[in-house]
Amino acid sequence: MNIPFKRQKSHYPGELVVLAQNYANLHLSSEHVLIVVGGDGSFNEVLNGIKTSNYPETAITYLPAGTGNDFARGAGLTADPRQLINNLLRDPEPEQVDCGFSHQILNKFLRVTLLIISVLVLMPLLFIRVIMSN
Repeated sequence: MNIPFKRQKSHYPGELVVLAQNYANLHLSSEHVLIVVGGDGSFNEVLNGIKTSNYPETAITYLPAGTGNDFARGAGLTADPRQLINNLLRDPEPEQVDCGFSHQILNKFLRVTLLIISVLVLMPLLFIRVIMSN
């Protein structure tokens, strides 16, 4: 199977927010899929980037590859890259998932954004179109 792709790697904490925001702002066709490979923190950064882009409905999918992967384990997501790709090829239509957020100021220098994702049906493939509400 020969599937063209472009890889981007983060080099410092918070960079995935910028990379995801830039990707979403390209407003690519639905044939393009952003696959997040990393842990819960990486996934959270990408969601924050998508949320703050001009196109917060940009579709993403997640391949857990972190140390804890609590979100993926709780959602029953596959960590098998071949299964993820096969799932995408079989059913490329994204599911819409509501995603809220909360800002918490820990001190005058540190703001934390918590994304809350409610999934009505958990599938072995998380391929979502993020719908943000304040």
